Amino acid sequence: MKGKRYVRDHLWIPIFEKVLAEKHSQPEKIRYLCLPGPECFYIRQLLGRKLISQKTYVVAIESNDEYHKMALQFCSKNLLKGNHEVLFGKFEDLCTKPILKSKFPFDVMELDLPEPFFSVRPDRQTQFLAAIERCLIAQAHYEKPCYLITTFKSGGTLPRGFLSSYNDISDYLVKEILERENSRLGSAPLKGILGMNPKDPSFEALCCLYAIPLIIIRRTSGFSNVSLLDVPYTYVSSAGSLVRLLCFAFHCIPREGGVVGHQDPTDGCLRDAVERVAKTVWYESRK
Repeated sequence: MKGKRYVRDHLWIPIFEKVLAEKHSQPEKIRYLCLPGPECFYIRQLLGRKLISQKTYVVAIESNDEYHKMALQFCSKNLLKGNHEVLFGKFEDLCTKPILKSKFPFDVMELDLPEPFFSVRPDRQTQFLAAIERCLIAQAHYEKPCYLITTFKSGGTLPRGFLSSYNDISDYLVKEILERENSRLGSAPLKGILGMNPKDPSFEALCCLYAIPLIIIRRTSGFSNVSLLDVPYTYVSSAGSLVRLLCFAFHCIPREGGVVGHQDPTDGCLRDAVERVAKTVWYESRK
């Protein structure tokens, strides 16, 4: 939990400070979508720091039945009736349904999803990229900017049919995303990743760190100008674990006129993302 607390304090909290300033210190005007977990630790932290209030509009999503009941109980006690909703189901499923679509727009979407972003399907899509696209499309219809906070596990899975073409998920990310972006951008950090030994212990995490923001920025360019707001943060999920959690913060500004079809993001926006990823904070908890 030390790593998560560190990331919340250094990456997430500044976003809420920024949003509160944009709302002229009126937390009741903030609209917040989150995946809170059973104890709602981060909502507690935001309330304690007065970055949100009982009047803040909060939509929480929980897929575990028992956790949903606990989150519902917490929100009922700490947030005003009519100013919060606790939805039951998986985020990636709910974002296709009116029960969530009708709640847009939001000022902050905090999607703390400790699962791999790159669980690739046979159509080369990932469920979380599709879900993020749907949320930003819903946001674009209101032409309201928002901040997107995400957390994913490094790594991922490939369909069985892909295994004849790619050695593993890192090989897929290199060939399908990183090499292509490097050919467009000619970026020194990307060249460095492509020159690494794939057996390096940090190679998989680095491939994911670079590929996630690049594909989100490029794939959402038809309806939103998405930029990496700050440097990413990464930490191990537990002592002795080899799995790293990758944390990103994006600023998303819908294009004028709403959804306008595919447009290429500026090279500057993508280069900026690469430069920020090159400065990723690798948090290591002290014993």
